[in-house]
Amino acid sequence: MAAQRSTATGASRIRALGDDTRTRTPRPRADSDLDPDSEEEELIELSASVPANVGRGALGQSSTSSTSQRSSDRRANGKSSPPPPNAPSLPRSRRGTMFGRPRLLRRRRVLFALLAAALLTLLWLQHGALTREQEAEECEFKSVMDAYERDLARITGSRKQARRLRWSASDAGHTLSATGHLVLGPSGQHPIPQLLALGERRWNELLSSQSQTLGEAVAEYRRRYGRPPPAGFEKWWAFAKKHGILLPDEYDGIESDLAPFRALPLSELRKRQAEVEGWDEVFNIRIRNGSMDVDLHHGALKWGGSMPRAGDQASIISVFAKDLPDLTATFSIFDQPALYLPYGARDALSDAAREGRTLSPEVLAAAESTSGEVEWDAICSPYSPYGAEQRESAAFVYDPREAGNICSNPALLGLHGLALEPHTRTSKPAPHGRLLPLFSLAKTRVNSDIRAIPLDQFNERRPNDTAWHLKEGKLAWRGSNTGMANMSASVDWENSHRVRLHRWANSNSSSPVTLLETTMGGFVGYNTTTRPARVLQERYDVKLAQKPIQCEEEDGTCARLAQLGFAPYQSPEDLHGNRFLLDVDGNGWSGRFRRLMGTNSLVIKAGMFAEWWQDWLVPYVPLLLEQQLTTRWHHYIPSKLDYADLPSIMAFFAGPGGPNGTEVAFDDTARTLAHNGRCFAERMYRRRDVQAYMFRLLLEWARLTGNSGDFDYERWRREGGEE
Repeated sequence: MAAQRSTATGASRIRALGDDTRTRTPRPRADSDLDPDSEEEELIELSASVPANVGRGALGQSSTSSTSQRSSDRRANGKSSPPPPNAPSLPRSRRGTMFGRPRLLRRRRVLFALLAAALLTLLWLQHGALTREQEAEECEFKSVMDAYERDLARITGSRKQARRLRWSASDAGHTLSATGHLVLGPSGQHPIPQLLALGERRWNELLSSQSQTLGEAVAEYRRRYGRPPPAGFEKWWAFAKKHGILLPDEYDGIESDLAPFRALPLSELRKRQAEVEGWDEVFNIRIRNGSMDVDLHHGALKWGGSMPRAGDQASIISVFAKDLPDLTATFSIFDQPALYLPYGARDALSDAAREGRTLSPEVLAAAESTSGEVEWDAICSPYSPYGAEQRESAAFVYDPREAGNICSNPALLGLHGLALEPHTRTSKPAPHGRLLPLFSLAKTRVNSDIRAIPLDQFNERRPNDTAWHLKEGKLAWRGSNTGMANMSASVDWENSHRVRLHRWANSNSSSPVTLLETTMGGFVGYNTTTRPARVLQERYDVKLAQKPIQCEEEDGTCARLAQLGFAPYQSPEDLHGNRFLLDVDGNGWSGRFRRLMGTNSLVIKAGMFAEWWQDWLVPYVPLLLEQQLTTRWHHYIPSKLDYADLPSIMAFFAGPGGPNGTEVAFDDTARTLAHNGRCFAERMYRRRDVQAYMFRLLLEWARLTGNSGDFDYERWRREGGEE
């Protein structure tokens, strides 16, 4: 087979394996990339250059050559151009000065202008880099509860009462369910202050508990996982400290993804690794002696996004490839997960890994599935809320990872396109019911893929944005109707999450919508009230944009979608002019989340996918039965996929609206949450943070596949290692 090769960086290279006669297709964007507001997401590169042939000598030579040619032509024709009658006779040198100098001066000015523009551009780029670095250093997380107290003082007119109300927030008496939701209790206190207080306390505990030295990091690793860190951990630690990784101990997501593979015998793991390496629609990253190769199978080249995604991963890994052991990692090119193991297989693998055992291939084969279809009855345990058909009255999301678990929240089956569309052998990606070593760019709680970090739409530049007080007090969103691979008459596309969002936010119905309206008294309470759906629309600017995509023309689905009333394209700058920005899943993860978090607006996020940064945004909340659940209300607001909590969230932060105005609005609290979200983007969602995650993940993967061992901290110290 022929090979197409392009250079990544350093010793790395990308080989596209396949037929040289293939056609090059444009890159399809990841699901969120298809959104109309994603045009600006490509990395902007500003440069100014001076053409090599633009200069005094080149211009002068061109002019002289042209003049000589005209003189030669006149001589060849036997003609000459005598001076006009009565023309003054000037010396040759004077004529050259009079007629040549202005032109030469103009050329010099043009050249000077071009050089000045190039210099100014370079200075601007350097200043921008320094400014971004300074912004990251200067962006300090603020106390949300201090802002809440200021709002209370403004509303009540009493600082003393505001302080008393603040400290009562953490004991509101509501229940944090194992499903990831807060369930209202009988106290009558508003639940949002409880979530804010809990989030801030845990966030502060998390920040203050991080390891400061390599020795502390090794001890913390042993405490959490019961084994030494992998070989190369000291190099990872040096990388993390050099680049200011804020939470160097918080990588439990990596452990969760890799734990099931510890139950596979090494020979079986390597056998399965060889199997996925040969798949179509994957690319393989190989590290050998510190050099990196990226092989793209010819099947992957059918999808225009494959080469850019392979290049993205190469750009991440090339920075630390020299410090990695030999390894091979196979990546899916798609933006959806592929591994759906039956609950019996997941439980058996988890139990064996926790107990330090391995499972024989025969036991694995009996527990795994080869049906080639997603069967939710087999994926979810009969003892889970899905199997027991349990439903609960949930008010707000406090742990979006568990709230996005279909087995814990079976209502999601009718709310998200991933669950609504069929997954069969012909799907892209095709589902697998076996534990296979596949790195994927998106997964949910029920998937067994190894999570990698996508760079689609990634841009570290801070968006051009206006101050909070100049923004509209609305909740805004624009996007395309992604969420299903293909909307047709044979699937329930009308209930997919984005289409349903548009219809919900633009309803002209008089049907009542329930919300919690804030009340002030002996405590910050609420009244459960209803408003007609059309009355609430003044708070939302939420619409599908441009035109239907990913739909069947022949059966009329595209035409039915068009009847929903798509809005024109809206620039990100216009969208950012709202104080509240909604982020919603597409086909897979949302590529715009990082950009939204970098604005001065408060992000409200509804989704089902478990993303790499979630361990960092949210501190742990210890509950009964030694469960460790998480709360998120410190950097952004998680929302339910049925969107039923959005009216209450908006009523709390922006005021009830309508005739009641905005006098009971926790505006400063919302502004501080938005500030913390921007700090997260600038300090914890940098390219260096992405690299640190993938560096640690691949060190773990190299040890798991038998290519390296443990890091011996004591030996490292004896051999002269310094903290």
